[in-house]
Amino acid sequence: MAKDVAPDATREPRIPETEGADERAGGLTPEAVRLHRDLLALRREDPVIRAQRVDRFHGAVLRPDAFLLRWRGGEEDRLLAVNLGADLPLVQAAEPLLAPPTGHAWEIVWSSEAPGYGGRGIDPLYRDGNPWFPGGAAVLLRA
Repeated sequence: MAKDVAPDATREPRIPETEGADERAGGLTPEAVRLHRDLLALRREDPVIRAQRVDRFHGAVLRPDAFLLRWRGGEEDRLLAVNLGADLPLVQAAEPLLAPPTGHAWEIVWSSEAPGYGGRGIDPLYRDGNPWFPGGAAVLLRA
């Protein structure tokens, strides 16, 4: 009798390497496969995210449809802004997780709106000197 075996949670899922029809299996478009591959690569290759230090990981809700996740690294930090609603201008935002480390500035590392994923393109991070996060998108920042 076959024994049920739990999947190995440390292994990343295998995504086909071929282009075209194989990637569309199960409803995945080539853009969706590319997005997932890039996210897996970020998790695997970015030293701050890869560390998965619970004591250096923080989150905050900006509004019911938008939140922040921040990884604090020794030399650099990462900030993931996820905005499931409309565009979000943060004028005089009082959220401490938005502040880059002293002497640093945020720069965009990755965005779900990149044209390679079928997105509209990556917008500037700041408008009129204030952080601005596009609606229906996720943006990863490095400082």
